[in-house]
Amino acid sequence: MTKPFALVGALSCALALSACGDSEEDAATEAEIPAEVAASAATFVNAGIYRSTTAQGSGVVVSLLGDGTYTITNGGEQAEAGIWQDSDTGVCLTAEGGFSESCFAIAPGEEPNTRLITDPAGTTSNYTFEG
Repeated sequence: MTKPFALVGALSCALALSACGDSEEDAATEAEIPAEVAASAATFVNAGIYRSTTAQGSGVVVSLLGDGTYTITNGGEQAEAGIWQDSDTGVCLTAEGGFSESCFAIAPGEEPNTRLITDPAGTTSNYTFEG
C-alpha cells in the first residue's frame, strides 16, 4: 500500500529538483523518470464527488480525490478511507490497512451528472456526480 505513495513522493522530488536547477545537469529529463512513476502521476479520470441515498434513507458520499485518496461517509460519519485508482471499467479502492482492493464499475447514468455504480456483488446504484 505504501508503494503508490512512494512513487508519488519520488515524482514530487524529481519535479522539485528539476524546478530548482538552472543547468541542464540539474534538470530531470522525462527519460530519467521511471515509467511506473510517471504513470502514477496521471490525471484520474473518475475523480470527483459521488452522492446517493441508501434504502434506509441515509446519505452516502464517496469522494475520489485527485491525489489518489478517497473517503466514504454514510449518514455524515466517515465509514472508510484509503487509496483508489482508475480501472478499465471504473475504480478500485483499497481501504486503509486493507490488503485487497474492491473494484466498482462506473457507467454514465440516464440523467445529466449521474453515474451508475455497480459494486463487486453486482448491485447497481444511481449516484449524482460532481467532477
